[in-house]
Amino acid sequence: MKKLCLILLVAFGFIANSQISFGVSPGFGFNSSYLGYNINNKLITYVGFQYFNSNFKYNETGEFFDDNIGEIVSYNEKFNLAANIYLPNIGFKYFAIQ
Repeated sequence: MKKLCLILLVAFGFIANSQISFGVSPGFGFNSSYLGYNINNKLITYVGFQYFNSNFKYNETGEFFDDNIGEIVSYNEKFNLAANIYLPNIGFKYFAIQ
């Protein structure tokens, strides 16, 4: 599927006599990609997408003395947190100086 998309982008670039840019930027926090169209040699419009995924798990077990019943009681605490952030964007790049 990736090869088909790349072939279509290149073919569209030759047919339209234009430059099409595509980039993917994996990183520590956000993963992003963009697709741009070169209007002239100083202006590029693009649409993009950023994605962030994070998971956090906390687990604690132990024992404590319960004053109400006068005995040592076992406990287990679990906490799970998951976050997904999707950020679509649209914009343009203008090159003031070549």
